[in-house]
Amino acid sequence: MQEGIVIGILYVYIVGAYTSYVATQYINLIPSILFVATFIFMPETPAFLIAKGRKEDAITSLKFLRGKSAEGVQEEYDSIQSSVEESMKNKGSAREIFTNKGHLKALITAAGLLAFQQLSGINVVLFYSQSIFDKAGSSLPPEISTIIVGKGVFTT
Repeated sequence: MQEGIVIGILYVYIVGAYTSYVATQYINLIPSILFVATFIFMPETPAFLIAKGRKEDAITSLKFLRGKSAEGVQEEYDSIQSSVEESMKNKGSAREIFTNKGHLKALITAAGLLAFQQLSGINVVLFYSQSIFDKAGSSLPPEISTIIVGKGVFTT
């Protein structure tokens, strides 16, 4: 997910450097429209369908996704089915997160990392990088400097 955010930031930096705010809005609609237009035809995942007890739909979905016959996806179907059954047996509750010491430690660690990331100020730097470079008097145009920052964020 983080990669998608970083790619989006880089995309907006590049498009925004050469277009107006209004044009940038309309250009940014293109990936969303393409996503809806292409993914509207995607079937539900086989794991979801198996969990709902819809075996035939799961096999149809696998056939579509793999481009194989029903016999060609049977082994994968069996594997997914056993995985779904196993996860249904080991279903936990939200209460377990707070009562199990290991789960609580993982929650605190993850929440701490997320809080540190948000409170570190990186979003401010990213959002105002063009203004920062403009006021800093960089020898590169602020638009290009911002794209370089976006590329650097993307590769780390």
